[in-house]
Amino acid sequence: MPIQTSILEHDVLGPVFKKGRQEGRQEGRQEGELAILHRLIGKRFGSLPAWASEKLAALPASELEDLSERLLDATSVEELLR
Repeated sequence: MPIQTSILEHDVLGPVFKKGRQEGRQEGRQEGELAILHRLIGKRFGSLPAWASEKLAALPASELEDLSERLLDATSVEELLR
């Protein structure tokens, strides 16, 4: 007999799965923004220093989005990541 109810509608498990799904989306968004920014910075300034990669990896997706706009005006990686 097939299950007719979604686990997301379950009183106990639903909130847990919804939270996990939301966190997964946020992580995926951050990883995508990070990958694109790495490519753009590399294209504009050359190889990305290790310190810059570490700094970028620690930023949330919203800040990475802001950096992608600032990249258009920055003259160096140091200026971009101030």
